[in-house]
Amino acid sequence: MKIKKTIFVIFLAFVLTINYSEHVYAYGDVEYDKQIDYNDYYCRIDLSTGEESLVLKRSVRSDGNRKTQATSSFCPNNEKHGVSITSIIGEDDRTQISDTSEFPYSAIARIEMTFTDGSVSIGTGFMVSKNVMLTAAHCFFSKNNSDARISTMKANLGQNGEDVLATANGKELYVCANYKYFGDSVQDDYAIVVLDADVGNTTGWFGLGTKGDLMLKLTKMTIAGYPGDKEPGTMWKATGKITEVSRFEIRHEIDMKGGQSGSPMYSKDVVYGINVAESDTINFGRRMTQEVIDWLIDKEFIEK
Repeated sequence: MKIKKTIFVIFLAFVLTINYSEHVYAYGDVEYDKQIDYNDYYCRIDLSTGEESLVLKRSVRSDGNRKTQATSSFCPNNEKHGVSITSIIGEDDRTQISDTSEFPYSAIARIEMTFTDGSVSIGTGFMVSKNVMLTAAHCFFSKNNSDARISTMKANLGQNGEDVLATANGKELYVCANYKYFGDSVQDDYAIVVLDADVGNTTGWFGLGTKGDLMLKLTKMTIAGYPGDKEPGTMWKATGKITEVSRFEIRHEIDMKGGQSGSPMYSKDVVYGINVAESDTINFGRRMTQEVIDWLIDKEFIEK
């Protein structure tokens, strides 16, 4: 009897080992490997071929004494639009942007993703250089089928109904490898998209910056994007306060709805966070960090 029990335990352990080692957590060419710390990597996806590869997140700018880097916004006509500051308490205080060709609204895109399972995802993105935009990572994963792959990604810049200032398609996508395999984390819910055209020269782009916890909480932030509960293709904005911050997360009370995932959280044309999630009591953003800014500079995706 003892011999039979021993054999059964060995067999069960073998089966569990085989099942675990063969488990793939998400679609794509790069399969999960428990030996790798995916916190250190982006997953690069070629949006034309579907080819995937891992790219280190770490910046070569490794000097521990370096000063904080920030990037400047670019307004193509040098006529920046003033941001109105309003209090967001209780009721929906979003206002529609009537002229989306004005900067900085011209640098905000309604993005459309299609997947191999036939589903479609709508979100918001924003330009940070002539051909690079930031948005939320979850926009690039089908809600219906975890095995479905992204087929196309289109960005309509400064869209207002049927009118569009500029259009480009996604060329390369970088998402946190942790988000690809495990998902559902504000820390990893951001995406970097390289577009196939230099539309930022027409639309302008936002600067990127960081602030200390206290200064961030004292700064009024604006979110502008394309909410799903409004007329399709219309841009809406709201301004409000930050309630809580942590290393990677911003919690806020700025009015927004689904479809505004990936919207910039900005003040004076500088983005300090990416709007990623909503709830009945509090909304969430992915805080801009120096690590991300340095990596974008190193890759020459943005300029200092």
